[in-house]
Amino acid sequence: MDALKLIFFSLFTHFAVGVLVPMLFISVQEMGTKFFRLISVLSIILFAGAVWANPFNDLALAIPFAAASPLSGQIITLLALAVFFLFLNIFFLQPGGKIFVTLALLAGLAATAKLPFTFPGVSPAPGWMLSGSFMSSALMLGSVLGTMITGHWYLVNHKLTLRPLQMAAWVFIGLAVWRTLLVFLTVITLSNSAEPALAGTAKGLLAFSATGILFWARVSFGLVVPLVFGWMIWGSIKVRNTQSATGILYATIVLVLVGEAFSKYLYLFTGIPV
Repeated sequence: MDALKLIFFSLFTHFAVGVLVPMLFISVQEMGTKFFRLISVLSIILFAGAVWANPFNDLALAIPFAAASPLSGQIITLLALAVFFLFLNIFFLQPGGKIFVTLALLAGLAATAKLPFTFPGVSPAPGWMLSGSFMSSALMLGSVLGTMITGHWYLVNHKLTLRPLQMAAWVFIGLAVWRTLLVFLTVITLSNSAEPALAGTAKGLLAFSATGILFWARVSFGLVVPLVFGWMIWGSIKVRNTQSATGILYATIVLVLVGEAFSKYLYLFTGIPV
C-alpha cells in the first residue's frame, strides 16, 4: 500500500463526502435543481479522483471486490454505492426531495469510518476515535467547499436570499468547532492513557518536538485560523457582502486542506488521529 496515495485517497474522499452536507440544509426550491446537480457531479468527480489514486495493492478498478483485503473492498463498494445514489439524484431530483443525497452521504461516511484502519501499522488509539476523526475531517473539509460553491451561486443568481449561504456558513462553523474539540479531546485523553507508549506519543504532540511542531502548525493553520475566518465569513454575510465571504472561503479551503493533510501525515507516523 502506498502511504502517500492513501493520504491522497483520503483527502479526495473527504471532499467528496463532506461537500454533500450543505445540500441537506438548503432548500431545493430556493437554490434550484441545477445547484444540487452541480454538487452531485462534483462529488462524483472527486470520488473518481480518489479511486484513481489506487492506494490498495492489486486493486482492480473495474472490479471493486478485487481489492487486497476485505476492508479495502468494503470501502470501494461503499463509495461505488454513494456514486450510484448521486447519479440517481442527478436524474430524479425533485424539489424538496433529498433522499438520494442523504443515502449517498451515509454510504460515504461509512466508507470514511473504515479508512483509518487501512493505514499501515496498527494504531493504538480506540476505534471510535479513529472513525470519529476521519468522519469529522470529511465533514469539515467538504463543508467548506460546499459553502464556497454556495457563495459562488450568488454571482450567478442575484435574486437569492441570504438564507442558503447563512445556513451553509453555520454548518461549516459548527463542524469546524466539532473537529477542533475532537482533536483536543483525543490528544488530552490519550496523553492520560494507562499505556506508557501511547501516552508518551500523545504528549509528544503537545511538546516542542518534531511532531509537536507539526501538530501545532496543523492546529493553527487547519483549525484556529479557519474558525477566525468563519467568524469573518459570517460578518460579511450579515452585511450582504457575499463576494467578500466567498473570497474568504477560498483562503479557508486552502488552510483546511493543509491542516487535514498534516493530520493524515501525523496519523501515518504516530497513530494518533488528530
